[in-house]
Amino acid sequence: MTRTPHLPLTRRAARRLAPAVALAVAMLALAPAPARGARAPALRIGDARVSESEAAAVFTIKVRGKRRGPVTVRYATADRTATAGEDYAPASGRLRFGPRQKVRRVEVSILDDQIDEPDETFVLRLSKAKGGRLADRVGVATILDDDPTVAGPLGALVINEVDYDQVGADDAEFVEVRNGATQPVSLDGLELHLVNGSTLATYGILDLSGPGTLAPGGYLVAAMPDVAVPPGTPTIDMPEGMAIQNGPDGLALTLRAGETCTLIDALSYEGSLNGVVLEGCLGVHDLVEGTPTTASDSNADFGSLARLPDGSDTDDAATDWGFTATITPGAANAAS
Repeated sequence: MTRTPHLPLTRRAARRLAPAVALAVAMLALAPAPARGARAPALRIGDARVSESEAAAVFTIKVRGKRRGPVTVRYATADRTATAGEDYAPASGRLRFGPRQKVRRVEVSILDDQIDEPDETFVLRLSKAKGGRLADRVGVATILDDDPTVAGPLGALVINEVDYDQVGADDAEFVEVRNGATQPVSLDGLELHLVNGSTLATYGILDLSGPGTLAPGGYLVAAMPDVAVPPGTPTIDMPEGMAIQNGPDGLALTLRAGETCTLIDALSYEGSLNGVVLEGCLGVHDLVEGTPTTASDSNADFGSLARLPDGSDTDDAATDWGFTATITPGAANAAS
């Protein structure tokens, strides 16, 4: 192939071309800059607020901007002050926006409980967007606690019924505690002392804290295995070999805090127990409220020792306690 030889411009030719070159340069300078490529559509996630008793927290994810194809994004929950598996059900997955879809929603199940606690939060994080860009990648969910305030047991809990003596074998013994408050009561640190009237000391302790709280007007029953209670009644199993003595003996309901304890309620039956030493509690305690009761349980007649009417607490044992032939563990006391 024959190449055309490159010939340098003469000065005269260069002078003739100079105006044309200058004009071309000026026109290029005045021309608008080339348009940039259009930005990918933006993905944004909103926050969520939900009451604890509601079923789910709902996050809204929006996409805005022109699309050249499908838009997808991954999502996953993460703890903050709320805990997955306790306060909410963990969730993860992938969202796809159809050609005309601008909004998608993710529902995260809320796990309700009956514990009074502060409001809690968790997050839903977006990641790995395709066909779009993450303009806002984290949504915060606030779980608003709507459990009723939990009260302390002082002034709310009483020993309400006891069956310490049955006809024949003593194999259906129980002690019932009642919450007389209008709100749930914490059972944390609650103990029941079985007190020997001869030694004036604890011979057995039952930890009653297991159920956590006791509902307003609710009953907690510590019982031997053969005792039947209504379904849903919080129950503490008496250990094998533990039995409630027939008297003169007593019961003491206490609240333990570290190495100290507070006497909440007490009952002396078939005698008066004063100057009692409760295991793990400082000082001595009287288990008689006002005038001692003369009522007692019986091994000849079917029945129990109960507050009559149900929950009666005048701080006078002779007024509050009586024998009833209607045994009602986990339910309201009834006079014979």
